[in-house]
Amino acid sequence: MRRGARLGSAAACALLALCLGCGQRRVAPPPAAPVVDEPGLIVPADLDLMLRLDLARWRAVLGLEGSALLEQLARRAPVAEPDQETAELTLSWFTRADTAWIGVRPGLAPELTDSVVVLRGNFRGLVPSKLGGAPAWQRPRDLGGSVLRFERSAPSLRAAPAVIYVRGSDLAVIGTEAEVDALERSFGGERAESTLRVPESGLIALAARLEPLRQRLAPRAPLLSRLLEGAEALEASLDRDGERFRLRVELAFSAAGQAREVAEALASLRQRLTASGREWLSRVQVEPLERALALRLELSDRELYGAIRCWQSASC
Repeated sequence: MRRGARLGSAAACALLALCLGCGQRRVAPPPAAPVVDEPGLIVPADLDLMLRLDLARWRAVLGLEGSALLEQLARRAPVAEPDQETAELTLSWFTRADTAWIGVRPGLAPELTDSVVVLRGNFRGLVPSKLGGAPAWQRPRDLGGSVLRFERSAPSLRAAPAVIYVRGSDLAVIGTEAEVDALERSFGGERAESTLRVPESGLIALAARLEPLRQRLAPRAPLLSRLLEGAEALEASLDRDGERFRLRVELAFSAAGQAREVAEALASLRQRLTASGREWLSRVQVEPLERALALRLELSDRELYGAIRCWQSASC
């Protein structure tokens, strides 16, 4: 009798536990943490030009004047007036970053350019719980692994940020509308084989697929566009050596012998520009290889600052 009572009691407990369990909501497992092993590889493969900036070294090498120049360059990014708060936040991240990777698909005008910017540094105190701007940003979504995703509807300005990822206080990723889907795949761990890889050395390093850039360059610089016809890729870096800057540029061509033809054309162009007052161009060393062309140049601080200001004012 007692055994039957015990069995009945056990069955009742099991039935009660089952009923209680049926009434509970299942808790979904936490999201898999996004893969952020190499920040430079977050930049989507569909962008044609990629820069790596060693901002910490720039500040140390150039001092206050150089830092001011870099900030001015950052402020040149197109901004819609109602979106000023978003622009100020991204600029504050930029000025606190140690390293920046910038992927670009140049448009016919800066405001039509698609881009992704990856910033690594110490952003403690600069990661907001919400973002201001127009269009309005949604509240951040937690992707796991201390990664937050801010998103909003497409801005009226194509070059304006449409999605932002923040990992803890050490990594920020800013993308325009055209790159929203590609960035989502990047953070999901997908890495396209054609992703550009920039050199890991230098104050600035650059890599580019040249044919798309050449086509966009043609209306504004037809001579340079013709010189680059047949060139497939470009790799460049600028570094500091003692009291001078060393610039290295390498172009890869599809056809053998084309590098030598371009080297001869560049030599003629160098002579004309040198005669017009740009004497530092006489120091450009041009070395044609079988399917590549290497250019090297040394610049003083004054010459580099002058080149940057010349580019800023579009007077050269």
